[in-house]
Amino acid sequence: MKTMILTLILVFFATLAHADFAEDLQNGNKFYAEKNYEKAKTEYEKVLLSGYESAALYYNLGNVYYRTKSVANAVYYYEKAALLAPGDEDIQVNLAFARNRIYDKITPNNKPALLRYYETLVRQFTSGNYAAISLLTFVFSLLAVALYLFSKSKKRKIIGFSAGIVFFIFAAISFVFSQKRYTEQTKLDTAIVFAESVSVKSAPDNSATELFIIHEGLKVGISEQQGNWTEIRLEDGRAGWLTATSLKVL
Repeated sequence: MKTMILTLILVFFATLAHADFAEDLQNGNKFYAEKNYEKAKTEYEKVLLSGYESAALYYNLGNVYYRTKSVANAVYYYEKAALLAPGDEDIQVNLAFARNRIYDKITPNNKPALLRYYETLVRQFTSGNYAAISLLTFVFSLLAVALYLFSKSKKRKIIGFSAGIVFFIFAAISFVFSQKRYTEQTKLDTAIVFAESVSVKSAPDNSATELFIIHEGLKVGISEQQGNWTEIRLEDGRAGWLTATSLKVL
């Protein structure tokens, strides 16, 4: 009885919390439609503080910051949205617009065409999507095996055997993609530069040689952390150290 009462209490408060951020979301959308971007930003950030997150929420925040010409924040929230909904064309288009406002134009090192195709394919869905596909195709492979084992028809046995192999291959590929996407989504190895401009050093020391300067909104890879210093890498292969406070990890 006590367990049931506790459960009902938790459900009640969860419902209230949901109602609260649902109202904040509606208010944010209303203010955005009215072009009152500062108030919209306040409402959306209240939703974030409640612990709720979604691709739509991050996308809306990205739009608000883009409208208010806050490049680093716009890129940051569009990138967060893209992690949750990698196949969403609207997110990718707006992210491209935001990136066009970045001062630094980095030309990535050339990658083999096959590797680029693989990375593009993996980023079409989230890890959860790929996990669901993997589970579904694995179940189909089991059904196909059952057809092979228990069917008396030679034709059906061939179909069951062939389908079982195909579905199992798809299940294995989807599982691998799911693991890779999960690593990308949870491993804190990318960040957005939030400092207007920051000097990248050859070592984690203020007196170290300045290698180059980067600016707000640029997405960088993270290699290592030492105290208040972070080693970053750019898509063109350059690397160096900057203060951790200059970055916001995705």
